[in-house]
Parts: sequence; structure tokens; C-alpha cells
Amino acid sequence: MNNEVAEASSGDWLVPFLLIGLREWAYYGSELTQKISGFGLGDKYLEEMYQALRQMEAEGLVLSEQDGFEFDPSRRRYSITETGRAYLEFWAASLSQYREEIDLFFELYNKQPMLASGS
Repeated sequence: MNNEVAEASSGDWLVPFLLIGLREWAYYGSELTQKISGFGLGDKYLEEMYQALRQMEAEGLVLSEQDGFEFDPSRRRYSITETGRAYLEFWAASLSQYREEIDLFFELYNKQPMLASGS
């Protein structure tokens, strides 16, 4: 698989990780970037995060509101919605089933004898 394909599909993981980050508390974007980095994802998603948050808000997964007490009017606090919680639960259930299928694949794969190339 070439790197362009891997990079294109890896962005899909940002949404569930953002929702996990917002499950416990509402965060400003800058706080959320620290939280995402703390998950061990590094800075890989940081450029895409605000775009993803805007899209997630349009889809009803998160809400954002300006904090009237801050000096920067563009500073927003994000929180998860009930729709976002349901979406996160869907991801968890799907990945759980997928993990079972992956485990079965590797169990079968590791049992099969390797054929010599050219046979």
C-alpha cells in the first residue's frame, strides 16, 4: 500500500479520537490538541483537527460555543452531543467485531503452512 492511500484513510480515525477526548469534559481547541497528543497520536492529526471539528459540528456530533470572557473571540469550547455519543458507541461496537475478525484471521494465517515461492 502506498503512503498516500494510508494517509487518506488514517484521517478517518480522528473523529472517534476527538469524541473520546470530549466524552468526559468540554475543551477549548488548544486543550483538545493537547489531549489528542496525549493519546500518543503525536502531531499527526493536529492540522486536520479544527477542520474535523467544524465538520463534526455540522453533522451534530459536537457543539461549540464562544467563551465571552476570553480576549480571543475565535476561541471556542467544544462538547460532545448525544448524537456524538451514539456515534462513538457505534464505532466501539464495530471495532470490537472487527477485532474478533482480525484475531480469527491471524489465528488461521499462523496455522497455515507457508508455500515455497514458485510452487
